[in-house]
Amino acid sequence: MIRTSPQKLNLVAQLIRGKKAERALSDLTFRAAHCQ
Repeated sequence: MIRTSPQKLNLVAQLIRGKKAERALSDLTFRAAHCQ
């Protein structure tokens, strides 16, 4: 479970919406590595 604001989660959802699963996971992995 992720504890963050709905606004931040909406930004992530907009980032991956409409992408294929493989590409979306790649993007999320890249972003998570740079957010920590």
